[in-house]
Parts: sequence; structure tokens; C-alpha cells
Amino acid sequence: MKPVKFVLLACSALAALLVFALPFISLGQGLEFSLWKLRNINPAESLVHPYIILGAMVAPIAFGAMALKKQALPRWQSIVSVLCFAIALFIAFAVFTKTQTKFGDHSGLGAKLMVVALAGGLGAALAGIVKPERA
Repeated sequence: MKPVKFVLLACSALAALLVFALPFISLGQGLEFSLWKLRNINPAESLVHPYIILGAMVAPIAFGAMALKKQALPRWQSIVSVLCFAIALFIAFAVFTKTQTKFGDHSGLGAKLMVVALAGGLGAALAGIVKPERA
């Protein structure tokens, strides 16, 4: 049994959890916002990035759960997971552009962990493409 499905499920579940749990942007002096709280900061325009990241993580979570049950992760599920992780990674960095902050200066613990989780999930999905697991 290959660990790819475990890593895929763990990274996608962690990224979905980090939308709500830890501070994504830290502006100093106690101003910290999770990605979920950032969606309603500006009443004139809402930030849709948390919804996109959550939506992108639905497929890898489902594929990881199905792979654990069936003991197989087909190549097409890995390809879809790569696309989902790539979109979520792009959107995670786009939040900083939208809020006019920089990742290196204003990222909180949640942002750093989310980038690591999304990159790890992307790597696991790429490993699933290279060598798919058959039942």
C-alpha cells in the first residue's frame, strides 16, 4: 500500500481546515485574520478566495477517501487532484495581492502551513500520476 493516498487526503483536509482555523494574514499589533474572516472585511466587495480553496479541496478529499476504501488511486483522480491543488495554491497567493499585502511580510501561521500542505498535496498527486496504484 503506497502512502500517496494518505498524503493526498491529509494535505487536502489540512488545507480545508486551515481556511477556518489559523491566522492567514498577520498585520502586527494583534491584527490577525483567518482566511474565512477575510471574506467580509470590505463590505463593498467580498473576498471569494476561501470558497474557491474549499471548493478545490472537495475533490482531493473525496478521492483520498475513496482511495483508502478501494485501496487504489487511479491516474485520472491524481490528474484532477493536481489541477485542484494548483488552483488552490494560486488562489492562496492571490489573497495577498487582493489584500495588498506580501506573503513574506504579512503571512500568518495559517498561510505558511496552507502553502506547505498544498505543495505537499501537489507533490503527492504528481506521484500518483507517475505511478498510479492499482487495486
